Amino acid sequence: MQNGPFMKPDGTGWQADGTVSTPAGTFQASHFLQRRTDGTTVDFWLSRDVLPVGLVKLRVVSPNQLESKAELVHAGVGAVPKVTATPVPFDREVMRRQLFAAVADHPPRR
Repeated sequence: MQNGPFMKPDGTGWQADGTVSTPAGTFQASHFLQRRTDGTTVDFWLSRDVLPVGLVKLRVVSPNQLESKAELVHAGVGAVPKVTATPVPFDREVMRRQLFAAVADHPPRR
């Protein structure tokens, strides 16, 4: 079990495949349930029809029974990719240099 804010589904929390309804519509989805070591439960539904993230519905209940919910309210269609450059591998050192160069060019105002 993990307690981080974002936990990758590993299949152990899978409950069932079926349909789930939200304000955005009804979706075929996989339901997962995670019980964290601090007593928090996380219910979430993932669908291959809602890309790129896949999250359709989320319900989190804290150890003191406070509940948070999120549901998909709209899903777009017909998007066309506009990326024309060739992707390059991520290089942490290059990114660090670019960030520090940007800060040097634009120091914070005091």
